[in-house]
Amino acid sequence: MSLLHLKCLWNVDFSLNYSYPLYWCQYLSFWFDRKNADHLVFHNTAIKVDIVFFKRDKMKTQVKKVYRRCVQRGSSNLSGVDIPSGKKLAKEFGYPSDLLKEIPASHWKTFAGCGNPWLHVKMRPKWRVLDLGCGTGIDTAVASKSLDKTGFVVGIDLVFEMVKASNALFNSYLCSEKGKVSFLGAEGEYLPFKSHVFDLVVSNGVLSLLPDKRVALEDVYRVLKDGGRVIICDLVRLCPLPEYFYDLEDSWAWCMLGAPTKLELKDLLKNAGFSTIRFTWGKTFHYFATATAIGFK
Repeated sequence: MSLLHLKCLWNVDFSLNYSYPLYWCQYLSFWFDRKNADHLVFHNTAIKVDIVFFKRDKMKTQVKKVYRRCVQRGSSNLSGVDIPSGKKLAKEFGYPSDLLKEIPASHWKTFAGCGNPWLHVKMRPKWRVLDLGCGTGIDTAVASKSLDKTGFVVGIDLVFEMVKASNALFNSYLCSEKGKVSFLGAEGEYLPFKSHVFDLVVSNGVLSLLPDKRVALEDVYRVLKDGGRVIICDLVRLCPLPEYFYDLEDSWAWCMLGAPTKLELKDLLKNAGFSTIRFTWGKTFHYFATATAIGFK
C-alpha cells in the first residue's frame, strides 16, 4: 500500500484500530503478530465426532504457501485436474463481461472464488466496501467500478504476494479506479479498522480458510455499519469427510477441511449478531457444494 493510499484511507475517515499489536511490513502493509494457539476442527455426525488438532500457525503457513505458489505459477489450479478455474470459472459464476475483457487472461488465472457475491447485492455509489481475503483483486475491481469518488474499497489478504498482485492490477490495468481502492496485508480474524465503518463486507472462498470463524465473523459484524451486510461465497460441507482428507497437506488450504455445514455457517452468522440470514445453494460436487450466505446487521 502506498503513502498516497494511506492518505486516502485517512481522508475518507477510515481509522486503523491500533488496539491490536502491529508491525510494519513491505509496502506499508500491516501484518499481525499473534500468539500461537491450538484450534479444534469439529466434524459432528450422529455416529461420531472427529476431532482434529491443528496448530493455528501451521494452517496459516500452509495457506500462505499454497496461495503464494498460485501467484508464482500464475494459476489457481495447481493440481492440473480438468476442473473450472480462473477466467472460465469466473465466467460460469457470471462475472461482468466487460471485466472479463478488461483484466488480462494472465491475471484471471489466479482467480479461485467460490461464487459471485455481486449477483446478490445492488451496489450504491457511496458505499465503503471491505473485500476480506481479496486475493489478486478481482472482487475489489468489481466493487470499485460501482462506486463514485466518495466510495471506497479496501482489500485485505494474509498472503503478501496476493496483496502485491492486487496493487499491480490497478497500477497497470485499472488505473482509473486506483483512487477508490487500497490493499492491506492482514489476518481475517483481526480486522485493523474501527467499528461501524463499512457498508458491505464480501468474502469469496475465504471463510473456510480461517481457523477461528467465530472470531472472524464477530469482527466482521463489528466493522459493519448498522444496516450493513456481509456476503460469503464459500464451500459448504454436505457430509462427513473420509479419513484421507485429514492426511492431505493442502486440504485446509483448498477450503475443504475447514468447510462448515449449512447449519454451522448459519449458526456462526447468527451467533456473531446477524439478525437476518439468507442462504443460496450453488453447485454440488462430491462432499461439498458452493453456497452464498448473506448476513444483515
